[in-house]
Amino acid sequence: MIWVDGSRSFRPIDEHLMPRSTFITMKDEDRLGLGVPSDDAQWLAEARQMLDFNLTRLAHRARSGKLEGVRLEAGTLIVTPTASEVPSAAEELNAEISDMYPLVEVPDLLREVHEWTGFADSVTHVRTGDVPKNVSVMLAGVLADATNLGPKRMAGASKGISAHQIGWMRTFHARSETYRAAQACITESHTQHPHSRLWGNGTTASSDGQFFRASDRAAKGGDINLHYGSVPGSKFYSHLADQYGYFSILPISPTESQAFRASGLNLVVSAIVHWNTVYLDRAITQLKRAGRDIPDTLSKHISPLSWEHINLTGIYTWDAEHQMPNGFRSLRLPAGLRRGA
Repeated sequence: MIWVDGSRSFRPIDEHLMPRSTFITMKDEDRLGLGVPSDDAQWLAEARQMLDFNLTRLAHRARSGKLEGVRLEAGTLIVTPTASEVPSAAEELNAEISDMYPLVEVPDLLREVHEWTGFADSVTHVRTGDVPKNVSVMLAGVLADATNLGPKRMAGASKGISAHQIGWMRTFHARSETYRAAQACITESHTQHPHSRLWGNGTTASSDGQFFRASDRAAKGGDINLHYGSVPGSKFYSHLADQYGYFSILPISPTESQAFRASGLNLVVSAIVHWNTVYLDRAITQLKRAGRDIPDTLSKHISPLSWEHINLTGIYTWDAEHQMPNGFRSLRLPAGLRRGA
């Protein structure tokens, strides 16, 4: 293991851990708060007892045909296929609402979400604790991490922002704890939005692994993966809440730069989901005012994960001014009405 004395980025791993003396004291006083007994024999005995009980109950239900959607026939386990829970009317409504989202550039989307939530103010200065003086530079740095462009290429694609500014922001403001605080700020606002509550209460999540291919230049000779072969790329483990907000996107076996890119990706994806949720709610409200009957049982099937209306590439303008009545962009007409006009 290699570290650099006095470095913030490359300090010894021990400095990230609880001091040994503190750990021993808390362990002796049973204050570690691990959620399991400190006596491993006791925990194993309780786990075996619970496992035996559940397996016995499962066997009884299987023999008596009391398992919902599952049955045993001649020693073969048969699982009944589940029907889709998404009605066709929801799929049609989802397509209609996707056509109503305002067209938006990703810099404008990030700034608008900041104006609603204040998440950029969580990325404070490492020494003074001050909020960023130039929000545009901070947002450009986040997008540079999320898109893997880095400071130089992001500056080259941005009007009025230099690589030095983005680098300075990343040095003094971008840290794991400030990115987490900004993520929490967006997640909190998203959780409190009335429309988010149609999907869930924000306390459960699904997890999945993802593999993103990299350019051939990123390949390492002899680096073979069981599932992906020698294809270069990065693996991430994502946790999606029941309200579609991302709890986290974690790189698997990351370098420090990959960890920062994942943090930036967390922020950008969460901002897009929240922005979409706000305009999804406004689109449904507009359709209801026009006389449409859209019950909550139908609305809850509409996903805020659409991105076709968001321009993610090109030249980024970070200080563009837009006319937005009541602080929001105007919705587009549904495709059918646009064709009729």
